[in-house]
Amino acid sequence: MHGLRAAATAPYVCNLPGRFSVLAGANSGGKSTIVDAIVLSHRDVFPYTPRPSSSFLSQKVATRTIDVRYAISSTDPSPLGDLLDAHGAAPSWTTTLTSSMGRVSTAGNQVLTEGQLPVLYLSPTRNPALDLGGREARLIVELLKSQGLRDRGDKSLKELRGLLGGLIGSVVNKWPVADAEKRVGIHLAELTDGVAGRVPYLGSTLIDDVFLARVFEFLVSTAGAQRGDARRLETEGLGYSNLLELAVILAAIPDLTHAATPIMPLVPDVVADDVSEESLSDEERQAFMRDAEENAALDDETFFAGNFHAVVLLEEPEAHLHPQLQHGLVSYLKEVVRDRPEVQVIITTHSDQIVAASDPEDLVVCVQTNDGPASRTIKHFQLAPSHLALARRQLDVSRSASIFTDRVVLVEGPTDAVVFRAFARVWAGADRMKSRFVDSLTITVIGSRVGPWLYRLLADPAQPISSRLAILGDSDGKPPPRWVPIATAKSLGRLQVFYSDPTLEPSLLAGNVEMFKALLGHKAERSRPWKNGAEPDVAGVAAFFGSSGRSRKAGFADDVAAYCENNADTVTVPAHMQALIEFVWEGFAMPAAPLIPT
Repeated sequence: MHGLRAAATAPYVCNLPGRFSVLAGANSGGKSTIVDAIVLSHRDVFPYTPRPSSSFLSQKVATRTIDVRYAISSTDPSPLGDLLDAHGAAPSWTTTLTSSMGRVSTAGNQVLTEGQLPVLYLSPTRNPALDLGGREARLIVELLKSQGLRDRGDKSLKELRGLLGGLIGSVVNKWPVADAEKRVGIHLAELTDGVAGRVPYLGSTLIDDVFLARVFEFLVSTAGAQRGDARRLETEGLGYSNLLELAVILAAIPDLTHAATPIMPLVPDVVADDVSEESLSDEERQAFMRDAEENAALDDETFFAGNFHAVVLLEEPEAHLHPQLQHGLVSYLKEVVRDRPEVQVIITTHSDQIVAASDPEDLVVCVQTNDGPASRTIKHFQLAPSHLALARRQLDVSRSASIFTDRVVLVEGPTDAVVFRAFARVWAGADRMKSRFVDSLTITVIGSRVGPWLYRLLADPAQPISSRLAILGDSDGKPPPRWVPIATAKSLGRLQVFYSDPTLEPSLLAGNVEMFKALLGHKAERSRPWKNGAEPDVAGVAAFFGSSGRSRKAGFADDVAAYCENNADTVTVPAHMQALIEFVWEGFAMPAAPLIPT
């Protein structure tokens, strides 16, 4: 992409890892730009998407373009891929973007025929009740055609059209249709008999795709209820309505792995069985041919070609969706991609649940850099198998939050996170921007000593996701692990490791003796880390919290946080924590001061 939204000044390249991709990252990282580029550059997009405002286009780039390139995988064959591999190359083309009447106009040379590269786009502002409530013709009709292909080997709906046409035609001579027709005829006769009389007939409408969609409407009910208890989608929870629309999309894509062998379509009962075609009059024969051609034209109006590659583009599926359903959604979509080689799924998300349910190799992290947006395809990081295994196992819901932000603090345990944020608030003081920064800072609890795999994932110098990655760990009286100085030297200033010496609690003592006395001084001598008449010291605090006081760590952390909040003027921020917070704060781009009305 070049000259579109986030790619306003410099080209923006995104490499998708395969047929299942999850685009994650902070706001303004470029995820929406990638989505818009896919929608604008493909000819067949459903549901219909209005062209965006021309404000999406950069005024600093003379020629604004989107370059699309597909690839054929020898290890992941697909019907369209096999066809192209035998008769041509993988498709690639350029779409040029211009402004026309305030909207983005496109001109491209997509090389494949209509229906071979369809995009099924579920935008974040999708409206399932509108799309599935009988007013969006294409989706429901494509579902019916897909079922025909699966069951009978063809997409023809002429039998269904004939059935509906017969039902509608049977009511033309019934009340009140016939009586209303006569009343109109009386008025028309008075109006036309003086010149050339006309007689009106109230006939049935053309049974086309639009009509079929208006006949059918998706309703929904709880499992086990009767069909008559089903409710309209306007009354259903948005989460389940969104899942229903996705289910219809997946079912409407013809399943090329389960298509039946084509069979001869049923011939409509146009004439009686004992009447041969030769006995038809010329007028009847022409009418029959007209009906056949009309039905064939309707059946040819399909969104999918015989061999196709369908891209399901799903933006922010977590919207209105309970966290319990988000993990299952990802698991199921991965199964669909695995079992159906004609389907590709691209998800954009801000949900740590969805990231946690994905494999690291599925992830593309969109980040902002000094040179503009960039995408980091983790599959291309060349992580060691052991590091990939750790990422796959450790990137759960809490840890996956670290890939959504530019500045991250990794800590060993939850008490470290509670205490560090409390002291960071003391560091911020009354400074509004620093306070906002501290409250928004991502502090990720690892649950163990932090190893090199997270550095390779988040701050590798070749493809960094984070511009500042700080690690807070316990020294335990030992020198840093061998990987720390090597990684720090290679990180180009993105990584720093800070140690609580020897562990968290004793590292807080310097300058905060009164805090320890206030929090632990009232306890019996055997329940605090110093003797009567003595002052708390590092050795005593370390010994206490390493033995009999181990169970008090969580409670003590909460007490420290409360004390910092209520006594900020008397608290000293430990030197290593002050160095850490200043490291992640350095270079933070503060937004302009808000306008205050006078």
